[in-house]
Amino acid sequence: MNWDQIEGKWKQVKGSFRERWGKFTDDEVDRLAGKRNQIVGQLQEKYGVVTRGS
Repeated sequence: MNWDQIEGKWKQVKGSFRERWGKFTDDEVDRLAGKRNQIVGQLQEKYGVVTRGS
């Protein structure tokens, strides 16, 4: 799945996202709404994760 698909299907994807990244609140996940740059930044902030391409 590419990022355009993730952003378009965010309501379906966000449950899986929350299962994997449980430190995020529902409100935070809703604000991210599949936006790649915001997700990467928040992952780095909350988990110290450095993702590919960042």
